[in-house]
Amino acid sequence: MKKVLNADNVAHTWANQQQNEARTPNNSFYFYNDTIYSYGSHFPIAKHITNSKGETAILFTTRSYSNTTSKHIAVVKRSIPNIENIIYCNNPENSANENILYWNRKIDCIYTSLAKAKKPEKYLLELSRLKDLIEIYCSFMLVEIPETIKLKLEITSKAEIIEIVEKEKAIKAEQEAKKAKEQEQETKKQLKKFRAFERFNLYSKYSYLRYNTLTERIETSQRIEIPVKLALLFYKAIKTALNTKELNTEMLDNLKILDYKVKNLQKDFIEIGCHKIEIKEINKIAKSLNF
Repeated sequence: MKKVLNADNVAHTWANQQQNEARTPNNSFYFYNDTIYSYGSHFPIAKHITNSKGETAILFTTRSYSNTTSKHIAVVKRSIPNIENIIYCNNPENSANENILYWNRKIDCIYTSLAKAKKPEKYLLELSRLKDLIEIYCSFMLVEIPETIKLKLEITSKAEIIEIVEKEKAIKAEQEAKKAKEQEQETKKQLKKFRAFERFNLYSKYSYLRYNTLTERIETSQRIEIPVKLALLFYKAIKTALNTKELNTEMLDNLKILDYKVKNLQKDFIEIGCHKIEIKEINKIAKSLNF
């Protein structure tokens, strides 16, 4: 059994299932068992498959990559004796659920383009072709097309798309607003614990400060401790920099505390290391310590 063949023979040997493996001399095109690949297991071109009814077919990728991979794809397609036996999907080695999720994302992309298109026919045709691929694939794989995808595939006009896109935007905005409100409430809850020196689990885009009278240190919500005398000097440096008309790079380079340099200083916030602290938070603790 010869395992090193030219590209055409690799493809024909795989298509006719004459042996379990073969490859080209440079290993760029090969098959192993049911699947044939271009340049590695990350790019399966096609796969022999039998469904639970005993029906056979070839799952064939709709992806493309380099020029060489495109040539490999063409060689494989030519090698298949019955092209009616080809069923297309994104990745022949993915589960049905993964391929369906990919199509769902693709439909959403078409929707976005269609909603903006002056000539929607192109995208409506693409949607129609996608519908055919999905129905053929799901029929062979004996899986149901999710209702959400079915509804999307029934669209036949730009007006319907725009209506759906706007509804989805509104739903997404509502969900994001709800999530933001929940996050805000949780931040307030955890911040209260932080201020009270209780166990806290605070995740926020900003860091917060508190003063520990026992250690005479200012503590951040990211668990960095700064001696109060050092904090006072740093506070004065910040105020001087903020009162400067033009804050230049050199001034920023000279601003640091402990081993942390100031990355950014604005009238509303400061970034030091991995901390982003609002100026009002700094002023608040400075006032409490009579800086």
